[in-house]
Amino acid sequence: MEFHAPEVRRWVNYWLALQGEDLVPLRSRLDPAGLPALLPYVSIFDRSEPGVARLRLVGTDTVARTGFDATGTDYLDAVEPKRRASALQGYLVPANHPCGMRVVVVFSYATGHRTLIEAAGFPFERDDGAGRQMVFVSVELDAKAAYLRGKLDSLDLVDLETREFIDIGAGVPG
Repeated sequence: MEFHAPEVRRWVNYWLALQGEDLVPLRSRLDPAGLPALLPYVSIFDRSEPGVARLRLVGTDTVARTGFDATGTDYLDAVEPKRRASALQGYLVPANHPCGMRVVVVFSYATGHRTLIEAAGFPFERDDGAGRQMVFVSVELDAKAAYLRGKLDSLDLVDLETREFIDIGAGVPG
């Protein structure tokens, strides 16, 4: 599988090294000191509430890109209503079948500007045993996007372009 953003490639390599002998490592094994340059791009999704993709952490780059801090909210609230069911199903796959996921999404703004975002996420077991979390690193693929920040109106739409599952040792869902 090809990863275009160097930050996403670094995240994939970090997670694979962190995985060690465990199919799904404990969340406490994720050490922020091991990936300081990636922290602005990190988002943590919690899978402990049925039907909810709760954002436990949203990195500062994502906050700047979207124009708001979605920490504590249900990610699905930001998904177009007609896509929510399929977005939930896509989110549940790596949460239920241990695998990683690579997505490319399109962010569309009120100004008409559109930018591609590449993200890769991997599962972690919650230390309290209450389920899994997915930790993603997401990065803009459009070099102009950072320049335009602050000049864009509100984010209007997030649309999925590509979703691929990553085999971490248990295969990928069919």
